[in-house]
Amino acid sequence: MPDLAVVCNQLKRLATQPENPDARAIVEEAFNSKWEGVKVTAAKTFAAWGGRRSVELLKSWVYQCYLDENFGLRIKAEKLLAQCIEDQDADWVLDFYFDNQLFKDYRFAFWPILHKISFSVVRERLQTESQSEDRDKREAVMYFLIGLGQKEVTGNILKEFNKDPDPTIRSFARAHF
Repeated sequence: MPDLAVVCNQLKRLATQPENPDARAIVEEAFNSKWEGVKVTAAKTFAAWGGRRSVELLKSWVYQCYLDENFGLRIKAEKLLAQCIEDQDADWVLDFYFDNQLFKDYRFAFWPILHKISFSVVRERLQTESQSEDRDKREAVMYFLIGLGQKEVTGNILKEFNKDPDPTIRSFARAHF
């Protein structure tokens, strides 16, 4: 068995250096470790490096954490993904946020990732989902917009919830806008 402290220290050092093919191979191998501490340290290296490959690996890990119902690890995975997510990931982020039944009751935990995407990039989709027939999607938009805390930017969409057909959504919107 490898000395896990030595492995984690090596990963931490790699996170402070520019990415290169040899370093990436070491980190990817560690990311597949059965040891949670090694996996998390490898993920921290991916987040520090950023880039498409890192984002894709971290997105897959977030999804797997939801499948495994591993709440503690999921929070770590989401925070690390939030460090390197990019506007070009907006469709994936929004699809995951709106369509993932695995975490319908925990959407708020995904906000750090969603809030990293420029509002101008997601505005149209949020506007569309705010008018959805699906009550859960409308509620998810409302909670996200309130959580964003930028009424000057989100106000026009939020106002529409004052007329929502669902009394609970309507009441919550009125209390916050």
